[in-house]
Amino acid sequence: MARQARITKEFSFDGQWLPDHDPLSIGDKNFAALENFRYVDGGIEPVEGSTEINTTALTTYLRPRSGIQLRSPYTQKTSIVLESWNSDLTTASIIQNKATIPDQGNFESTALYTPSTDGAIGRFGKFPRGLGYCNEQESCIWEGDEMKAGAIFVIDSISGLTPTNPVDYTEILSNTLSDTNNRVGTVDDLLIASTRPLQGLKIYVYGANTNNSTLTVYEWQGSWVELTITDNTDASGPALGQTGTVTWTATELAKPAYIEGVYLYVYHMTLNAYTSLRSATYKWTASGSGVAEYYLEIAAGGDPGIEEPSVVEENSIDMTIGTMGSLAVTEWDWGDN
Repeated sequence: MARQARITKEFSFDGQWLPDHDPLSIGDKNFAALENFRYVDGGIEPVEGSTEINTTALTTYLRPRSGIQLRSPYTQKTSIVLESWNSDLTTASIIQNKATIPDQGNFESTALYTPSTDGAIGRFGKFPRGLGYCNEQESCIWEGDEMKAGAIFVIDSISGLTPTNPVDYTEILSNTLSDTNNRVGTVDDLLIASTRPLQGLKIYVYGANTNNSTLTVYEWQGSWVELTITDNTDASGPALGQTGTVTWTATELAKPAYIEGVYLYVYHMTLNAYTSLRSATYKWTASGSGVAEYYLEIAAGGDPGIEEPSVVEENSIDMTIGTMGSLAVTEWDWGDN
């Protein structure tokens, strides 16, 4: 195939601002949009100046030394991230302002990060996914309030690091689309893998769960360890009843694992349906052992047909697993006594 010469085009930028015309009809020297520029002899030039962003002055860490804007495709579209020092330049704080530029807004009261006091003045850089920060002592990566998952698998169950019937939903569940082809239907078990240890998940719910249920999240620490979570998807009712976050305190014990072709930090989220035992379907019968202990039967007597639960609640408070025959108040056990 013969080579074609590259065609170049020069623009003089000395025309007029014509906002009310079709951009395709105004020629190659005029402007459909002109912002932060002004006319001068022979063309246009940028307007110098600054805009007040935060309406309340910074305190304690009031000497900014480095900053950058993070743009994201997720819910929080933009953040101004600042490394700001105290008046003596001995300690610093990484803070963010979530106001949409050029709107005004104050910096968040909770710091994103507190750098080492041994570090120098830091510098930010843009990464393919998020921001990088270095201060000669530490290197940090931040992708914003939300980041793309490393991998997501829908599973039936898992034993150790061997899932049953895993299906890869990584691209479907981690893009910004929300049509029916980019959602997953009713599932009970998910594996979420991340390039870094997590402190929470943001779950977008398009079909609210109405069945009585709770969420349980496990972190791989060499074995699966249940986390104490705050579930903001439950809407004071069933888990996954609304879009929201599921958060926990960082354990600093997470370990990466090789699973389904990826080597990442792994979390197992499971949806546990629960059944009210205070109904005409069941009855409680005094046990022959222990003091004030009762076992569950079907109302007509016999096996209630319930699988062993992972969580038992009494008055909306999780009960503790004890030992049959010597159960204390707020304890339960599974077995036949």
